[in-house]
Amino acid sequence: MKRNAGFTLIEALITLVILAIVAAIAIPSYIDYVRRGEIPDATNALSTLYVQMEQDYQDNNNYSDPNNASQCAVGATPAATKFFTYQCTLTNSGQNYSITATGDANALVSQFTYTITDQNIQSSTVPAGLSGWSNPSTNCWVTNKGGQC
Repeated sequence: MKRNAGFTLIEALITLVILAIVAAIAIPSYIDYVRRGEIPDATNALSTLYVQMEQDYQDNNNYSDPNNASQCAVGATPAATKFFTYQCTLTNSGQNYSITATGDANALVSQFTYTITDQNIQSSTVPAGLSGWSNPSTNCWVTNKGGQC
């Protein structure tokens, strides 16, 4: 008797179930991995801006642009990066500032915000309801699930 080569329907269904289980685990993990990869776009830029602002303060004794007192120092508010846009706000006649990075609406970090001040106070907020993510309780930027910095 000749045996037919191939798979039975049960074998094919079992394979599909296994693939579905693997995909259900792998896809959210991959999305989280990509999201964590977008965060350094903000934290690196804010760290660089903090140093630039402090260098400018050493030169001018003020955080404002010498040519326009209502704006932050030259170069302190960069154009939008790949995943974030930036806003610099001056207070106390240019003696204090805060720079905020806001996640781009088309990125996985949309609604994430990262802030740094002239006192090097770092804060971040993550969107409510994002599974596993929470806001940090300390002076830091959240970079992982669970509010870890």
